[in-house]
Amino acid sequence: MATHSTPWALLLLLGGFSPAWAGWETTSVEPNQVVYHDKASRTKDKQFSTMWTMTDFAQARTEEFGKFRSFSSKDVFDCTNKRHAFVIANFFSDKLGRGDVLHTIKNDERYLDWADIAPNTTAEKEWKIACQRAQ
Repeated sequence: MATHSTPWALLLLLGGFSPAWAGWETTSVEPNQVVYHDKASRTKDKQFSTMWTMTDFAQARTEEFGKFRSFSSKDVFDCTNKRHAFVIANFFSDKLGRGDVLHTIKNDERYLDWADIAPNTTAEKEWKIACQRAQ
């Protein structure tokens, strides 16, 4: 008697990826990396907005903590002064935020290291999305 487990296995496999991936949208595609954002994670008040972003590299990058293929970060965007900083960043051994968490950096939200956002950059695209500005 033949079994038809292949369609179920495929559904289980696809189902395993969708919850983690459901909110991510492409921000920019560059030759060596793709950057994503999660609009569902966005919070906003009058001046500031936070949103999770993820960078996925074509090739592994090496830092003192090891080789990583992607990182995700909770970013804060100053919608008035057009600058940004990150609160937390997680570095992953595999693409798309999968694999082992190799390293985490946490910043105190009271003392963020703000960076101005240059025009026509991925950071500006993220700022426009987070602050709900016209693209």
